[in-house]
Amino acid sequence: LCVARRVPAAAPLQPRGFRASLVSQTLTLTHRGFINAGRNIVMYWIRVAMYIALAVLMGTVWFNIGVAFAAVQKRLGVLFFFVAFLCFMSVAGIPAFLEEKHVFDREHGSGAYKALAYVFAVTLTSLPFIFLIATCFAVIVYWLIGLHAGAAAFFRFLAVLFISLYAAESLCLMVSGFIPIFVAALTITSFINGFYMVVAEFFVPRGDLPKFWIWGHFLCYQKYGYEALMQNELSGLIFDCVRTAMGCTCIYVDDLNATCRFRGDTVLQVLEFDTVSVGAWCGVLAAMSVGYRALFWLALVFRHNK
Repeated sequence: LCVARRVPAAAPLQPRGFRASLVSQTLTLTHRGFINAGRNIVMYWIRVAMYIALAVLMGTVWFNIGVAFAAVQKRLGVLFFFVAFLCFMSVAGIPAFLEEKHVFDREHGSGAYKALAYVFAVTLTSLPFIFLIATCFAVIVYWLIGLHAGAAAFFRFLAVLFISLYAAESLCLMVSGFIPIFVAALTITSFINGFYMVVAEFFVPRGDLPKFWIWGHFLCYQKYGYEALMQNELSGLIFDCVRTAMGCTCIYVDDLNATCRFRGDTVLQVLEFDTVSVGAWCGVLAAMSVGYRALFWLALVFRHNK
């Protein structure tokens, strides 16, 4: 006698997905990122040491520049170096990222977490380290050089430097996402930074740029960092004119010339930087950072789905 038994129906197959939420994935990856960044000296610690050494070098070269007429040009030069060279050196982080990307490709490919969670985690992990780099550099170089005195001016300087470095870091991340080959990513990022230096009014005024390169001027993150630093540094300062045996010579003409001095705001007017808003330009740099990282996310998604 055969007795038939009812066998429970098999549960329908579920589509492949992520068990953990996006927030949980981001927090886990961020925690792991902090551990890796703390242990891997190549990611940030070498750069911290490099920026500290550079701060000492620059502080001793431009030591106590004062407010003589020649100090105007010195301030223009040192602020240019802050933005151009310091941001350019963000390419030092490309090797560490490409090393991590191999882990991302393997884990994301197996469905461990979303690309968006990885982008959020990389962003959160890098924030305190970039701020540490900017702070170590600013604390040393600002007072050695003798830039605009006052706590408010210093913290504005630190904020502009931090957001400029973060925009540069985001650019490197974006290029590395699309071109995950060290030499190629380094070359392309260096070219972009070099292009930005040319069109950012460091050497050629905006009015003298060919019209077909104007778009590059407004897309250049270095432009916004440089102009914000200039506004923060020169606004409110009083400089001495050139004194000679023949009397006083003031190249910058304003209401203080009778006392053989001139205002830093007059220099800003001549350079057409007098309408710059430090807060607004920091907002532009923050938006650029978000845009670069959004493109980085698209690069990860594109290469995974390719």
